[in-house]
Amino acid sequence: MTILSIDLAEIESFLSSNQIDKKDICLVGSLSLAHIGIRENKDIDLIIQSAIRKAKFNDNNTITISNKIDIVNSPWSSIFSDDEIIENDKLHYIVNGYKVVTPELLYHKKIWLNRVKDQKDIVELAEFAKMSSNWDWGLIQSHLPKKNFIRRVFNAILNRLKDICLMRP
Repeated sequence: MTILSIDLAEIESFLSSNQIDKKDICLVGSLSLAHIGIRENKDIDLIIQSAIRKAKFNDNNTITISNKIDIVNSPWSSIFSDDEIIENDKLHYIVNGYKVVTPELLYHKKIWLNRVKDQKDIVELAEFAKMSSNWDWGLIQSHLPKKNFIRRVFNAILNRLKDICLMRP
């Protein structure tokens, strides 16, 4: 998959109006999921090099730039700084000339947040990991919850999905 042209136009407009080079940002969140075919994104979350963020926005909270673009809280990851994600090509990949966070880091973030909206994504990312020859558990392995925690979360998700399926006519 690629990034939708409407999303590319939105990102390019943001970068142009704020005089930010695309090498200084990384796309995170649901756009990463959309790119690997898990689900569509409704917004565009991004992180920015810390020096640029401080100079241009002077704020560590989520900054809504448009109806669709958010500069997310910094640091986005609890393992790596935003600058590390942007600079280290093991922590992102390039799509249409833009850096997109690796699915491993998104999985890590979602498994710790474990919000209702994250639970289906966690299952889908785990399935993606099984099918992907590029998935690198080493990036996040030592930062994941212990196995019984994961098992409880997985069982909770499975039970919720079963309940949903049973409710359908």
